[in-house]
Amino acid sequence: MFVNVQLPFADLRPFLGTASGRLALPGWPSPQVDAEFVRAVGAVRQRRAGGLAPWMGEGYFADATRAVRFPPRFARWPYAHGYNGTTMQNVFRRFFSDGRAVARLEIGFAPRNRYSQLMQLDASGLLALITSCISVPVRVPAAEEGTASSELLLAGRVLARHLLRATTKNGSQPQVESWCLRSLRPIVVVIYHPDEISAVPHSKKTPINADGNYIYSLLAGRQGVTAPVWLIPVDQAGDVDHLRRIRLHLSRLHAEREVFKWTLSCAAQGRLAGPEDGDAWDRLQAYLNETDRLLSQGSVYGIDSAELKTTLGLSDLVNPGERQALLVQLRGMRGNVYRKVEEFPAEKVAPQITFVDKQISVNSQIGEMHMEDKRVSIGDVSGGIYGAVGNDINIENSFQRIDGSEAPDDVKTILKELVQAVEGLKPKLEADNQETVVRDLEGLVGEATALKPRRGTLETLGDGLVQAAKTVGEVGLPVVKLVTQLLVLFA
Repeated sequence: MFVNVQLPFADLRPFLGTASGRLALPGWPSPQVDAEFVRAVGAVRQRRAGGLAPWMGEGYFADATRAVRFPPRFARWPYAHGYNGTTMQNVFRRFFSDGRAVARLEIGFAPRNRYSQLMQLDASGLLALITSCISVPVRVPAAEEGTASSELLLAGRVLARHLLRATTKNGSQPQVESWCLRSLRPIVVVIYHPDEISAVPHSKKTPINADGNYIYSLLAGRQGVTAPVWLIPVDQAGDVDHLRRIRLHLSRLHAEREVFKWTLSCAAQGRLAGPEDGDAWDRLQAYLNETDRLLSQGSVYGIDSAELKTTLGLSDLVNPGERQALLVQLRGMRGNVYRKVEEFPAEKVAPQITFVDKQISVNSQIGEMHMEDKRVSIGDVSGGIYGAVGNDINIENSFQRIDGSEAPDDVKTILKELVQAVEGLKPKLEADNQETVVRDLEGLVGEATALKPRRGTLETLGDGLVQAAKTVGEVGLPVVKLVTQLLVLFA
């Protein structure tokens, strides 16, 4: 039997419009093993079994033995059932971070008695075992008292304060408030062999995939704090790695849900960065878009059941109906970023494209740049067109591809303007960067006009264009604006 208690934390300091003093090291999600450490927590280690795609930060952790300390006689912390007594022992204490907003502390327990599979716990016995693990007293470093004592399930708040101190530069001003690094609802995952349990407590049996695999869910609590408990039987796993994937997906999904929920609440209250805050605003938008897509999609990395997602609480991340209202509000907030980027002139001149003697002439205005009467020889017009205001991008072919797609009209309009804006950007770039921008634009147009555009691919290609645009100053602003507008349409 294995009992894993997870305490998740939301670290919203990357999304603040002001300096937070957050330490740059460790370099999550890929820190330097044994060389980096979390102050007053522990050194960075590598997970022997490796990470888990596609979750960031699963391959590395900080040994948290300095952050969570057990009583001196913890080895004798008892749990007994009938004639067969056993002792639960701590097998690991690990701190994880994805380098952005999601952090969590995991504490694992296993029976010291090697013959624990003979326990044959009934429902009440299993609940007593779980309770013994979540109620074990722990000590956490505290600046005021030296150390603070608490039951494990209730230790999140004092741990959050400790982590905030441990990951902030000494003497940083202004000091960030406690809500910036907040403890969230815990979760408990229990993996057991059928021989260890004679009866499962009253719980909900939930299928997790088409292969007939299932898990049980119930609630446990201490002093008003409740935690979802997931019971996973070992016998349904085809191999140990499969069982591990189920456990890690459940734990990570719970943490992602809790952090996203808190981020939405803070954003809706105006606590986080706004459009005027530059990089912090960009990081917030990227996080909200990516996480909302992850938690809203029909399948989550091998966990296909809609019933499981409902049980996890992924269908309504705040209160019923509140999630959608918040997302609408946040999309409205994202609209403000357009007004912070230099607008196109009030009256835009549509591009005039004319074929004359196997040449193409383009007369167009992009931002403050006016391109007039730019010509390039294109060979036989009835054949391929290889240039338009350059040698790599074919405006006419791009327009035909866009017009011939089934993309919505607003998507087509933005794509056409983006093609023109990139042409204005190219002369300011070095040759290698010009080729990269051309490939990114071609890929972006192709993906945006596909029958089923992939949001992740659009973000990757769009980010390439934005990064190139930012290197040339004001000339690149139209590209930044149009890419942002395009991605919002696919949010």
